[in-house]
Amino acid sequence: MAENQSFRTAFRGFNREDVVNYIEYINNRYQAELSRLRTENQTLRAAQQGAPDADRVRALEAELSQTKQELEQAKQELAKAKQTDPASTEAELAIYRRAERTERMARERAAQLCGQAGNALAAARESLTQAEEQLAAVTMQTQAQVDRLREAVTASRQTLARTQEALSDIAQSAAQ
Repeated sequence: MAENQSFRTAFRGFNREDVVNYIEYINNRYQAELSRLRTENQTLRAAQQGAPDADRVRALEAELSQTKQELEQAKQELAKAKQTDPASTEAELAIYRRAERTERMARERAAQLCGQAGNALAAARESLTQAEEQLAAVTMQTQAQVDRLREAVTASRQTLARTQEALSDIAQSAAQ
Protein backbone atom coordinates (compact mmCIF):
# COMPACT_ATOMS: atom_id res chain seq x y z
CA MET A 1 0.00 0.00 0.00
CA ALA A 2 1.42 3.44 -0.87
CA GLU A 3 2.34 5.94 1.85
CA ASN A 4 0.12 8.69 0.44
CA GLN A 5 -3.01 6.58 0.48
CA SER A 6 -6.11 7.89 -1.19
CA PHE A 7 -9.16 6.24 0.27
CA ARG A 8 -12.18 5.27 -1.78
CA THR A 9 -15.22 7.24 -0.84
CA ALA A 10 -18.32 5.52 0.41
CA PHE A 11 -21.32 7.82 0.23
CA ARG A 12 -19.56 11.09 1.19
CA GLY A 13 -17.01 9.38 3.46
CA PHE A 14 -14.14 6.90 3.38
CA ASN A 15 -14.31 3.20 2.74
CA ARG A 16 -13.88 1.63 6.20
CA GLU A 17 -11.81 -1.31 4.93
CA ASP A 18 -9.32 1.02 3.23
CA VAL A 19 -8.87 3.03 6.42
CA VAL A 20 -8.47 -0.09 8.58
CA ASN A 21 -5.98 -1.61 6.10
CA TYR A 22 -3.98 1.61 6.02
CA ILE A 23 -3.89 1.80 9.83
CA GLU A 24 -2.65 -1.81 9.97
CA TYR A 25 -0.04 -1.07 7.31
CA ILE A 26 1.27 1.97 9.21
CA ASN A 27 1.28 0.05 12.49
CA ASN A 28 3.20 -2.89 10.93
CA ARG A 29 5.70 -0.53 9.35
CA TYR A 30 6.16 1.26 12.67
CA GLN A 31 6.71 -2.03 14.51
CA ALA A 32 9.23 -3.24 11.90
CA GLU A 33 11.20 0.02 12.01
CA LEU A 34 11.11 0.06 15.81
CA SER A 35 12.33 -3.55 15.90
CA ARG A 36 15.13 -2.79 13.43
CA LEU A 37 16.30 0.22 15.42
CA ARG A 38 16.17 -1.69 18.71
CA THR A 39 18.26 -4.48 17.20
CA GLU A 40 20.76 -1.94 15.88
CA ASN A 41 20.84 -0.27 19.29
CA GLN A 42 21.55 -3.61 21.01
CA THR A 43 24.27 -4.38 18.47
CA LEU A 44 25.94 -1.04 19.08
CA ARG A 45 25.70 -1.46 22.86
CA ALA A 46 27.28 -4.91 22.58
CA ALA A 47 30.03 -3.46 20.40
CA GLN A 48 30.63 -0.75 22.98
CA GLN A 49 30.88 -3.23 25.84
CA GLY A 50 33.13 -5.70 23.99
CA ALA A 51 35.83 -3.30 22.76
CA PRO A 52 36.14 -3.47 18.94
CA ASP A 53 39.90 -3.94 19.08
CA ALA A 54 39.84 -6.72 21.67
CA ASP A 55 42.58 -8.71 19.87
CA ARG A 56 44.81 -5.63 19.73
CA VAL A 57 44.14 -4.91 23.40
CA ARG A 58 45.04 -8.49 24.37
CA ALA A 59 48.24 -8.27 22.32
CA LEU A 60 49.23 -5.00 23.99
CA GLU A 61 48.44 -6.44 27.41
CA ALA A 62 50.64 -9.45 26.62
CA GLU A 63 53.47 -7.12 25.55
CA LEU A 64 53.01 -5.11 28.73
CA SER A 65 53.16 -8.27 30.83
CA GLN A 66 56.32 -9.40 29.01
CA THR A 67 57.89 -5.99 29.52
CA LYS A 68 57.11 -6.13 33.23
CA GLN A 69 58.79 -9.55 33.41
CA GLU A 70 61.87 -8.17 31.66
CA LEU A 71 61.94 -5.30 34.14
CA GLU A 72 61.81 -7.73 37.06
CA GLN A 73 64.61 -9.80 35.50
CA ALA A 74 66.70 -6.67 35.06
CA LYS A 75 66.12 -5.73 38.71
CA GLN A 76 67.12 -9.24 39.80
CA GLU A 77 70.28 -9.07 37.64
CA LEU A 78 71.10 -5.72 39.20
CA ALA A 79 70.67 -7.15 42.68
CA LYS A 80 72.92 -10.13 41.76
CA ALA A 81 75.54 -7.83 40.28
CA LYS A 82 75.63 -5.76 43.46
CA GLN A 83 76.00 -8.89 45.60
CA THR A 84 78.71 -10.58 43.50
CA ASP A 85 80.88 -7.63 42.46
CA PRO A 86 80.08 -4.27 44.08
CA ALA A 87 82.94 -2.61 42.16
CA SER A 88 81.40 -3.48 38.78
CA THR A 89 79.59 -0.20 38.15
CA GLU A 90 79.62 -0.60 34.35
CA ALA A 91 77.49 -3.76 34.43
CA GLU A 92 75.26 -2.19 37.04
CA LEU A 93 74.77 0.91 34.89
CA ALA A 94 73.93 -1.17 31.79
CA ILE A 95 71.36 -3.18 33.72
CA TYR A 96 69.88 -0.01 35.19
CA ARG A 97 69.58 1.57 31.71
CA ARG A 98 67.94 -1.56 30.36
CA ALA A 99 65.44 -1.59 33.22
CA GLU A 100 64.70 2.10 32.75
CA ARG A 101 64.20 1.66 28.99
CA THR A 102 61.88 -1.32 29.59
CA GLU A 103 59.85 0.64 32.12
CA ARG A 104 59.51 3.62 29.75
CA MET A 105 58.35 1.33 26.94
CA ALA A 106 55.78 -0.23 29.27
CA ARG A 107 54.40 3.22 30.20
CA GLU A 108 54.21 4.23 26.52
CA ARG A 109 52.37 1.04 25.59
CA ALA A 110 49.95 1.48 28.47
CA ALA A 111 49.22 5.07 27.38
CA GLN A 112 48.73 3.89 23.79
CA LEU A 113 46.32 1.16 24.96
CA CYS A 114 44.30 3.65 27.02
CA GLY A 115 44.10 6.05 24.05
CA GLN A 116 42.90 3.34 21.67
CA ALA A 117 40.29 2.09 24.15
CA GLY A 118 39.08 5.66 24.71
CA ASN A 119 38.75 6.25 20.96
CA ALA A 120 36.82 3.01 20.49
CA LEU A 121 34.43 3.89 23.31
CA ALA A 122 33.90 7.41 21.95
CA ALA A 123 33.07 6.03 18.50
CA ALA A 124 30.61 3.53 19.96
CA ARG A 125 29.00 6.25 22.08
CA GLU A 126 28.60 8.46 18.98
CA SER A 127 27.00 5.57 17.05
CA LEU A 128 24.55 4.97 19.90
CA THR A 129 23.66 8.66 20.01
CA GLN A 130 22.95 8.68 16.27
CA ALA A 131 20.82 5.52 16.51
CA GLU A 132 18.88 7.05 19.40
CA GLU A 133 18.22 10.22 17.39
CA GLN A 134 17.03 8.18 14.40
CA LEU A 135 14.72 6.16 16.63
CA ALA A 136 13.24 9.34 18.10
CA ALA A 137 12.66 10.81 14.63
CA VAL A 138 10.97 7.65 13.33
CA THR A 139 8.83 7.43 16.46
CA MET A 140 7.67 11.04 16.09
CA GLN A 141 6.92 10.55 12.40
CA THR A 142 4.94 7.39 13.02
CA GLN A 143 3.02 9.00 15.88
CA ALA A 144 2.07 11.90 13.60
CA GLN A 145 0.78 9.45 10.98
CA VAL A 146 -1.22 7.54 13.58
CA ASP A 147 -2.73 10.83 14.80
CA ARG A 148 -3.72 11.77 11.24
CA LEU A 149 -5.33 8.37 10.75
CA ARG A 150 -7.20 8.66 14.03
CA GLU A 151 -8.54 12.04 12.86
CA ALA A 152 -9.57 10.53 9.50
CA VAL A 153 -11.41 7.68 11.24
CA THR A 154 -13.18 10.13 13.55
CA ALA A 155 -14.18 12.33 10.59
CA SER A 156 -15.42 9.24 8.72
CA ARG A 157 -17.46 8.14 11.71
CA GLN A 158 -19.05 11.59 11.96
CA THR A 159 -19.78 11.64 8.22
CA LEU A 160 -21.40 8.22 8.44
CA ALA A 161 -23.56 9.36 11.35
CA ARG A 162 -24.68 12.44 9.42
CA THR A 163 -25.36 10.28 6.35
CA GLN A 164 -27.44 7.87 8.39
CA GLU A 165 -29.45 10.77 9.80
CA ALA A 166 -29.98 12.18 6.29
CA LEU A 167 -31.15 8.77 5.04
CA SER A 168 -33.57 8.50 7.97
CA ASP A 169 -34.94 11.95 7.16
CA ILE A 170 -35.34 10.99 3.49
CA ALA A 171 -37.09 7.76 4.45
CA GLN A 172 -39.48 9.61 6.76
CA SER A 173 -40.19 12.21 4.05
CA ALA A 174 -40.92 9.49 1.54
CA ALA A 175 -43.23 7.71 3.97
CA GLN A 176 -45.39 10.79 4.49
